[in-house]
Amino acid sequence: MSGVLEIDLTDKLDAMVKEIFQTMIPLPIESMGGKDGVHPAEGTEMLAILGFTGTATGSIAVSTTRECAKMVTAALLMMGPDETIPEEDVADALGEFANMVGGNLKNTAVEGGVKMDLAAPAIIDGQQIHTSPGSKIVRGFTRDYQVGGKPLSVSFSVEANRD
Repeated sequence: MSGVLEIDLTDKLDAMVKEIFQTMIPLPIESMGGKDGVHPAEGTEMLAILGFTGTATGSIAVSTTRECAKMVTAALLMMGPDETIPEEDVADALGEFANMVGGNLKNTAVEGGVKMDLAAPAIIDGQQIHTSPGSKIVRGFTRDYQVGGKPLSVSFSVEANRD
């Protein structure tokens, strides 16, 4: 587990998210800073959680409002402003964004000598989702963003060994 704890992913995560938006999701994104711990975006209605195992076990979570998720979906799918976005496309797009973030983090971890296997993202869709980090988290941080004025957060957490 120590390998993933030794890699400083905080600033790298911020750069990865901004690059994904620059290359794949043509929307303005503004970094609002970060904080220790796992914290969902304000007003979270949609959550994509991508688990990982390997040298360490943990998760990457993307949380946002439904409105932000729809904006991201429309931009990712290059849809016009008058097109109707099917709900399943919104969930798929949020999961795909989580996959892009997870894939980039995995590449960085592997370059640092860490083994990391990613699971498929789980999508939670509801109103006013509240999350509580598990008691086994030994490292966690969240980066907050504004996408077109709407909140989006990306969290990373590592759990203690299960020995």
